[in-house]
Amino acid sequence: MQAVLVYAGGMAGKHLLILLLLVAMPLAAAESPLARFPSPYIRLHANDPVQWRLWDESLLKQAKREHKLLFISSGYYACHWCHVMQRESFQNAQIAEQLNRHFIPVKIDRELWPELDAYLIAFVDKTRGSAGWPLNVFITPEGYPLLGTTYLPPQEFSAFALRLQERWKKEAGYLSSLARRAAMSQRPDSKSGMDNIALAQAMEASLLSAWEAQGDLLAGGFGQQAKFPQVPLLHTLARIAGVDSELKAFVQLTLDQMASLGLRDHLAGGFFRYTTDPGWQEPHFEKMLIDNAQLAYLYLELAQRWQVSQYREIGLETLDFLLGEMRHPKGGFISALSAVDRSGEEGGYYLWTDDELRRILGQQRYEQAREIWSLHHNDTWQAGGLLLPHQGMTNTVGDELADVKETLRRVLLQARQQRHLPKDNKRLALSNGLVLAALSRVLEEKKQYRHAAEEVRDYLFSLWDGSTLWRMRDLDGNLIRQAGFEDYIQVSRGLLHWAEASNDGKSRELAVKLLQVAWQRFHSETGWQVGALAPPRPVVPDAVLPSPVSVMAELAHTLGRASPLTLQRVRKVLTAAPTVLITQPMEYASYLTALRQFSDGGG
Repeated sequence: MQAVLVYAGGMAGKHLLILLLLVAMPLAAAESPLARFPSPYIRLHANDPVQWRLWDESLLKQAKREHKLLFISSGYYACHWCHVMQRESFQNAQIAEQLNRHFIPVKIDRELWPELDAYLIAFVDKTRGSAGWPLNVFITPEGYPLLGTTYLPPQEFSAFALRLQERWKKEAGYLSSLARRAAMSQRPDSKSGMDNIALAQAMEASLLSAWEAQGDLLAGGFGQQAKFPQVPLLHTLARIAGVDSELKAFVQLTLDQMASLGLRDHLAGGFFRYTTDPGWQEPHFEKMLIDNAQLAYLYLELAQRWQVSQYREIGLETLDFLLGEMRHPKGGFISALSAVDRSGEEGGYYLWTDDELRRILGQQRYEQAREIWSLHHNDTWQAGGLLLPHQGMTNTVGDELADVKETLRRVLLQARQQRHLPKDNKRLALSNGLVLAALSRVLEEKKQYRHAAEEVRDYLFSLWDGSTLWRMRDLDGNLIRQAGFEDYIQVSRGLLHWAEASNDGKSRELAVKLLQVAWQRFHSETGWQVGALAPPRPVVPDAVLPSPVSVMAELAHTLGRASPLTLQRVRKVLTAAPTVLITQPMEYASYLTALRQFSDGGG
C-alpha cells in the first residue's frame, strides 16, 4: 500500500502528515494469515476483527509465556450455524476485543484438522451431553481442554468467555489441574485378557441390547431428536442381522426412511447431512462428500447382500449426483455443498414457494407435481417449502407416472440451477478414498464410473510423495497438511478396492505401503496417537466414519499374508480395551465387524 501525502502547511499540517503515516504504515502488512489459506471456511474469517491464528503446537508455548488460554473455534464451510456465529460474534468488535485481549484465538477447518476436531468434539460431548459445530473450546497452556460449547448467541457467548477469563485470572493453577485430570480420565483402560471370539460374542450381545433400547422401531434411526445416518453403526447392524430378523427389518426401515423422506434430495439426488426432526422430514441442508460416498457404498453393498434392487438404484443415483455436482475438473471430488445459498438463506437453494412452482410449471404441470410431491414447510425456513414424495408413494411407480415425474424433475432442476449454491472445493484424501471404494463396486455399470474412479486414483497417487501422504492439493497444485491416521487408512482402503476391481498392481502396492506407514507413525505400546492434543489411547471410537483401527484390521485380514501387519498384531489391538467395547458398543460398533472377521475367517 502506498501512502499519498499532502502537506497542508504549518504545525497542524505536520501533525496531520505524521498521523497519516502512522495510519498507513501498519495497513501495508495487515493482511490476515487466513486470507490465502486453501480452505474457503478459513478464508471466510480473514476479515474478522478477531485476530485468528492457524493451529500450530507452538501456540502452546505462546500461551504459557503469556499465561493465556487458547480459544479454538472449529467449523466448516457448509455449516449454517458456523456462518451465523461468525456474523453475530466473530464480526462483533466488542467480542473480538475481548477474545484478542484475554485469549489466543485459533480458527480451524474441521476437515483439515480432523484429529484435533474429533478430540475436542468428544470432550464437549462428554462434558455438555451433546456437541456439534461451530465448536468452541478453551484450552489450557498445557494443551488440555477446559471448557467448551457450540453455538451461543452473542450476549451469552461474551458472558461465557468473560466468566471463564475471570476465573482463570484467580484460579489458573486449579483449573489447569482440573483440565489435566479430566483429560486423563477419558482414556479407556487397556487391560485385555479376552480373546477375539469371546469379545465378539460379548460385544454383539451388548450391541443388540443397546439397539433394542435406543432404536426407533417406528421411524428408523436412533433417538427422538435430530436423525443422522450413522453409517458405521448401520453397517455393523446389517452385517450381524439374521435373514428374517427384527434387526434386519429395522435396518431396512431406516434405509427406506432415509431414501424416501427429507434426508434425500428428490430432484438432484444425494443425501443431506442430517434431519433436524426425528421423522426424517426436515433436513439440515449441507451435503457432504464423506456422507454421500459412505451411503452410496452402504446401499450398493446391501443391495447385493439382501437382493434389493431398489437399494442398488439409490446407490447408483447417489454416485450420479456426486459425478454431476461434486466432481472436480482437475480430478477427484470436492468436500461439500453449502447449507446456505449466496444470500445466506438456510436451504434457499432447495426450497420453493407455491407461486414459484405455478409460474415455472404452469397450471397443468403444477397439478401433476402436487400429485407426486407435497410441499413440506418448517417455521425456520424463510425461502419456502421442501418437495417430498407423498407418504406411501414409493420410487416404483407406473410407467406413465414415472415419465411425468421425470419431466417435472428436469424442469424444476433446470430452474433450480439458476440459483447459486456455494461449494467447498477442497479435495480431501480421506473422502476421495471413500468415493473410490464406492465407485469400485460398479466399474462395469457405466463408463463414466470407471473414468471418475481413474481420476480419483490418480489424484490420490499425487498426494503420496514417496514417504508421506498429504491431506490435499490446493488449486496451484501445492501439497497441504500431512495426512493423519484416518487419511492413510481410508486412502489405503479405496486403493485396495480399486486394485481388486481393476487388477491394478500399483494401487495394491501403495495400499499396502500406506497401511505399513500408518502403523509405524500412529501406533505405539501406549496406543494410537490420533491428534495433536489427545493422549495416546488403546482404542479409537467410530464417528461419522468407522474407526480407523477397525478398518485397518479389515484391510489386514483381506490382504492376508500380503499385509505388512501380522494378524497376531491386529488381533491384539482389537482386544486392547474390551471393557469399553462392551459397555459402549454403539460408539465402537465397527470393531464388532472386524472381530467377527477374525473369529470366522481364520484370524
